[in-house]
Amino acid sequence: MAGIATKKSKVGFIALGDIGLPMVSNLVKNGFKPMVFDLRKEPVNAAVRMGAKAADSVKTMAQQCDFICIALVGAPQMEQVLEGPNGIFANAKRGTAILSHATMPPENAKDFARRAKAKGLEWLDTPMSGANIAAKAGTLTWLVGGTPALLKRCQPILNAMGTNTFLLGEPGAGQVGKLVNGLMFHVGYVATLEALKLAQAYNVPEKLIIDLAKVSTGNCWMVQNWGYMDRLVDSHPQGTDSFVQTHVRKDIADALIAAKSCKKAMPMTAVSYQIYPDLLIERAKLRAAGAKKKKKA
Repeated sequence: MAGIATKKSKVGFIALGDIGLPMVSNLVKNGFKPMVFDLRKEPVNAAVRMGAKAADSVKTMAQQCDFICIALVGAPQMEQVLEGPNGIFANAKRGTAILSHATMPPENAKDFARRAKAKGLEWLDTPMSGANIAAKAGTLTWLVGGTPALLKRCQPILNAMGTNTFLLGEPGAGQVGKLVNGLMFHVGYVATLEALKLAQAYNVPEKLIIDLAKVSTGNCWMVQNWGYMDRLVDSHPQGTDSFVQTHVRKDIADALIAAKSCKKAMPMTAVSYQIYPDLLIERAKLRAAGAKKKKKA
């Protein structure tokens, strides 16, 4: 078993998306030389230019690395890289630490942790908060589920990409923190968008409402970083509709799955799951129409 991670440790990183690639950049900036893998060549090439090393397969990475970070979307994608003859479970060395950055229902994380342990591997929930703004700045907040000893081993890796770490309990607890924090973010944004409809109906400019909220009781992360979600929706490589349905809505769906498992009613979350996509897509269409009108003028 490898000890505490150092700059010379063999660290792997799977999935170089909107958040994953900036995370790799910060690993490199902080002295690590990660081995990276993604099905897409473009981000892999970008990571190599930063100073990372490309792996030709998940199997190769599993055989060589002592720590493997996985920044996939959720449990189904995790299953694909963990299981099978070419997956991590079948090929990783005993004692390898798996840092799971994906968001998923807690029961999935617990199941993965049990299966990892059966293979002689270690599992650490490490979903993060802060979005790609924090990923780029290296200021992510880690919501951790696992043992204190394993966290201590992995902390230097997490410190290279983030600034705050909260050990919330055993595997699965990190996902609870992620889902709860995400609900505060997303459901709060739904309320903000709905409130702005009222302001619009009375011809009070959105900018003035946001400015007043920043210095009053309506303040929150989304208000302080107003425009973040608009930019993310407009620029995401998957396109607006796909991004909203597969990423934004997914986090709320995972929270509802978790709520069902523990038999807790979450009516505001359920309503948000229904109306959130329409609010985001409607807003994106209005921005596009406004930009088109402005261009013609």
